[in-house]
Amino acid sequence: MIRSFKDVDLAFLKVKRPARQVIPLGNEQALKVGQDVFTVGNPISIGLTLTRGTISALGRLVEGVSYIQIAAALNPGNSGGPLCDMSGQAVGIITLKFQVDPMTGDPVEGIAFALPATIITSRLAKLPEIRDMKDQIYCPICGEINLKVKYCVTCGVELAYFHNAEQPRPEKITEVAACPVCHTPRQIGKNYCLKCGASLLQKG
Repeated sequence: MIRSFKDVDLAFLKVKRPARQVIPLGNEQALKVGQDVFTVGNPISIGLTLTRGTISALGRLVEGVSYIQIAAALNPGNSGGPLCDMSGQAVGIITLKFQVDPMTGDPVEGIAFALPATIITSRLAKLPEIRDMKDQIYCPICGEINLKVKYCVTCGVELAYFHNAEQPRPEKITEVAACPVCHTPRQIGKNYCLKCGASLLQKG
């Protein structure tokens, strides 16, 4: 991971091998309400799935961030997938979905949001050059890029680089039989709860 931006739930990764195919990044400003779009994801870990939807609204503010609102049957596993127009250009990234009415608590369907491409490109411009990241350490808590120091200069967390060096014997990780949050039985081969997303791994 190169850097994350928690205010928009976005992270950038550096891959070792170049992708065989790259989705071009489009411009969501050309979108119109009612326009057909699609997204690709891995809903509830059943495998790669293409889901078609419709633009419901543009510039929808959620916690101060402007999103593309879409009507589509999205589920856990779609988050992070590209939102594409029908020409195949990525105009956003699927970020969140309303599952209940925040006022009444009643369940809702088909209200999902994608982070627009313009926000993605604006955050790309803030990334350091890869050549400048040599001997630097990424803080997974606040996203700060640090030099080789023991504690993050912004949030003070002990950086994993030194933590691993000082504790060569890793903690034992065990799998729990049921989710500690919603108590859903664990599905074989899964390290997270398919219902609420909580981790099914336990230290010690």
